[in-house]
Amino acid sequence: MNATPLHPWVIANKDGMVEPVHCDCKAGLGETCSHVGALLFHIESVHRLMSRRTVT
Repeated sequence: MNATPLHPWVIANKDGMVEPVHCDCKAGLGETCSHVGALLFHIESVHRLMSRRTVT
């Protein structure tokens, strides 16, 4: 609870191509950490939910 919040970020083109990624955790210095992966997964999930059409 007292840990400093991490700040992963991603830059992506409109076509979905991921450019640079970064996180301020220790593993993020190599630009490969699970925080960035979780952020990308969340973005994909939100995109799928937003593009789903509901039938009413």
